[in-house]
Order: sequence, then C-alpha cells, then structure tokens
Amino acid sequence: MLGEVYEMRNAFNSMFDISTDKNQLMGQLDHWLAHAAALGNKPLDRFVKTLKNWKSEIAAFASTGIANAATEGLNNYPRYFKRISFGLPNFEHMRIRILLAAS
Repeated sequence: MLGEVYEMRNAFNSMFDISTDKNQLMGQLDHWLAHAAALGNKPLDRFVKTLKNWKSEIAAFASTGIANAATEGLNNYPRYFKRISFGLPNFEHMRIRILLAAS
C-alpha cells in the first residue's frame, strides 16, 4: 500500500511538469483522483477531498505557471520572528529584527 501511495505522489508531481494547459491538467487530475479514491487510504482521502475542492484553481497553474511561493516565504518572516521573539521588551525591537532579516 505504501509503495502505491508513493507512486501516486510521483505521478501527481509529474502531471505539473507535463501539462501545458488547464483543461489537459484537469483531465489528468480527474483520472488521478479516481485512482486515489479507489485506494481507500485515509490520509490520502483527506488530500483527495481538498484537491476536489481546489481543482480548478490548482489546474490554473498549468496555464499561468504562477504560484504564490514568494508571498508565502515573505509571510513566514513575521511568524518566525513572533515565535522566537517571545520575551522581547517591546514591539519596536521585534520590528527591527524582522526588517533586518528581510533586507
């Protein structure tokens, strides 16, 4: 079972390298979803549900090639510094640390 889930992961990742338009990727995702649902793996079933809900938005990546990774990376700075700055005497010190790290 674990080997099959691993192969499903590889197949999922390769779809994004191969597909060049949204409709083609949507068809491949439908096929992948049917196969994944048939496995009956509980953690994979949660992913299948999420993928079904966001399939159109995810498939748009094939046409645009745009992801929000840069935004997520920038959003990580305040979260990280908020975690490690517990106990700093005031907000201004945390703000300075964030600005220094982000520059």
